[in-house]
Amino acid sequence: MEKEKRSGNPRFIEMIEIQPGKAESEINVTYEQEGLFDQKDVNKSGRLVPTYNFILQDYDPDFVHISKVENISEGMTSPKLLEKIRGQKRIYHHYIYIDNVIRNLLINNLINEEEKNKLNIHYNFLSKYVHIGMAGIKVWQSVNASDIPPLHRYDEDIFKELIFMYVAKFMYLYIKVFVTHYKDNSNPLEYDNYNRIIEELHSFSKDLWFFDDKPTSFDIEQSDQRKKYLQARNRKVPDNVLYCEDPLRRLYRMKSRNP
Repeated sequence: MEKEKRSGNPRFIEMIEIQPGKAESEINVTYEQEGLFDQKDVNKSGRLVPTYNFILQDYDPDFVHISKVENISEGMTSPKLLEKIRGQKRIYHHYIYIDNVIRNLLINNLINEEEKNKLNIHYNFLSKYVHIGMAGIKVWQSVNASDIPPLHRYDEDIFKELIFMYVAKFMYLYIKVFVTHYKDNSNPLEYDNYNRIIEELHSFSKDLWFFDDKPTSFDIEQSDQRKKYLQARNRKVPDNVLYCEDPLRRLYRMKSRNP
């Protein structure tokens, strides 16, 4: 493949890395693409068209997951279907799989290493609700009656408020990106209408301290306490404000401090 790339083969121009696969007969090839521009934009100086615009439209989970089901996959034997399955699996692993989503954000300078760590904390917390394991059971125990009391029991209103803040934050980020179309196309009236919604959603979710937010006074205070703990044990103390490890426990402590 390296030889093909050096020879100018267009199939390998965007290849940046080759690593051994799980099996001896497999290799993992990493590609890095620049992105797309309007066909008329020969100098590539205008607005970049994100690849995800096409991925969200083209991705078909049936070909990734249902094609593994034996009585269904038996009918998917034609070369054309098999190639589509391979293509859909490439889309899933490169653009949908969470580790690669975060890696792509880093490659495109949309987040930094610190923000990556924050995203991983939120992903880890939210995944407890969908992945089977003891972590999910502990979440269930923390809000439901049980003969064995958990270490942390939370009022249902804390869960509801956290869910509301997550929804508000996701909508805030989505609409904020969406309305740039109106701003870029000189449509201030439409932009102002949406901007009021954006400001309200930001206000509703400001206490979440998501990856793109600044820490609250509560978070700074909690960070200072954790730094004193580290310092007392002669451990390395970071310069930045230490991030929370559990968004639910953080909100519970915040509300307990300021009911």
